[in-house]
Amino acid sequence: MSEKKDVQKITVPIEIKNQVIKDILCTATEASCGYWARWVGVHRDPWHDLGQPGTTDRYMRDEADFNMVLANGGWIIFATLEDDGSLSDERYNLTQESVHKGIKVMAEKYSRHFSDFMNDNHDSITADVFLQCCLFGEVVYG
Repeated sequence: MSEKKDVQKITVPIEIKNQVIKDILCTATEASCGYWARWVGVHRDPWHDLGQPGTTDRYMRDEADFNMVLANGGWIIFATLEDDGSLSDERYNLTQESVHKGIKVMAEKYSRHFSDFMNDNHDSITADVFLQCCLFGEVVYG
């Protein structure tokens, strides 16, 4: 016979400023994920004029790219690395939807990192956890 837990699971909506998300994504892409992934491209929704609609493989990590992911229907493309450091054929898209799922996963599975994220006290480890939650739904590397 299984014993019922003496807890209530309650889901409440939270508001997170886009700047907080952009900050942690910046940390992830510039300082955290380099041992397992590379930013390899950006897809911009052609309906939003951000200067360069369409797909580009340029190396970009600017405010417009993060805004595009969070509000304008685009995505950032990541490739995982092989053991020798070369790019694998595997590609993962960071979208607004995957960011939302990543926040939820981090809250449910990695509460210490979620707390740091919510208190704007993240470091490169928390940023790495966040990006992996967004792309994979769990921590795969590290």
